[in-house]
Amino acid sequence: GGRIVLSGRVNGDAEFTGGTISILDSAIIDGDLSYRSPQEAEIASGAQIRGIISYEPVERPVMKVVAAVAGVGIVVLLSLIVTGSALFLMFPRFIATSVTMIRAEPWKCLGLGLAVFAATPVVISVLFLMVIGWLPAIVIGALYLILLLAGYLTGTFYVGDLGLGLLRRGEVSRAGRLWSFVAALIVITLLGLVPLLGALLLFAVMLLGVGVLKLGVYRAYVGQSGH
Repeated sequence: GGRIVLSGRVNGDAEFTGGTISILDSAIIDGDLSYRSPQEAEIASGAQIRGIISYEPVERPVMKVVAAVAGVGIVVLLSLIVTGSALFLMFPRFIATSVTMIRAEPWKCLGLGLAVFAATPVVISVLFLMVIGWLPAIVIGALYLILLLAGYLTGTFYVGDLGLGLLRRGEVSRAGRLWSFVAALIVITLLGLVPLLGALLLFAVMLLGVGVLKLGVYRAYVGQSGH
């Protein structure tokens, strides 16, 4: 356990493994006490231990936690790479157009993305408050999460092209854009570990992508309607 406190009687040997171990005055152990912990146990003077006390120091499982977090991070990163690559292979022209739009109108994309990010949860909350609005709220909520993911990946494509200087060239090959996306995703993920600044970077990349997606859909609709 994380913290172990013994206050009663053990009719035999006692063996504990924990972060901190306390043996109170009222505790009675009829046999041996053996424990494993990063620090020695707090054994009250009134505690009765009728056998041998053995202590084995152990390190706190920090490395296990770090390894687990790193493993989850790698899985998430690989999932984003696969999802982004699939998105590009299905809609290469749309991704290329979106990257060009972000380059031409970054502040408009950023502002529109912020507006969508802030307003959509409000709309979902209002719909949930309505008796007949819970189903549309669930649908909009699912689409909202998909939009955030697609926006983040689209913004990463822009960062990849920008970082590798591919935007200065007339033509960008599919392979080049994919490789630039993967490299940008890895760099952004590493920079995202920086406190505060990393979170702001991830947020900005997502907002750029969300904004350009909404802007692209709006312009496509206006173009088709002829207005």
